[in-house]
Amino acid sequence: QKMNRFLTMQYHARKNTLTKRLKRMQELFPEEYNFLPKSWTFPSEVSDFKRNAVKFDESGESKYYIIKPDNGSKGQGIQLADFPRVI
Repeated sequence: QKMNRFLTMQYHARKNTLTKRLKRMQELFPEEYNFLPKSWTFPSEVSDFKRNAVKFDESGESKYYIIKPDNGSKGQGIQLADFPRVI
């Protein structure tokens, strides 16, 4: 029988773990990792989210946030929310 995946890949590819690792790489190598959008891992970073998230963009339009559950796959559980609803 052949193995068709890397060992521990299910851990490293989870959204919260991947986000933490990419944020760390962004701290170490900001020029190379400037593609990563601002992300927060809930519930551990809720206070940081409340401090840094914005309700409106520069033109006064409402900001929207993509909420992805860590254990979801194939688009299941993804929500689009405006700032007041998120908090």
